[in-house]
Amino acid sequence: MIISVLIGILIVLVVGAICFWAIDKFATDSRLAKLLKLLVVLLCLGAIVQRLMLPDILANAPQLVELGLKAKAGSHRWREN
Repeated sequence: MIISVLIGILIVLVVGAICFWAIDKFATDSRLAKLLKLLVVLLCLGAIVQRLMLPDILANAPQLVELGLKAKAGSHRWREN
């Protein structure tokens, strides 16, 4: 489980680095480039946090079902009964 989380984080970092390279290469306005880089950083941080939190959510799934929450089939989102 931990290996898949680390691979997911590594993929996010690689995609973020590619985005940074594309922004440096194609963004002509420096203010636009800074805003785009900030957006990439925030999106990457959000994706990393999501990947770190998902194992905790799945580990607590039986407790969440007892609280009246069920997972939709094929989804990581929770809904009430």
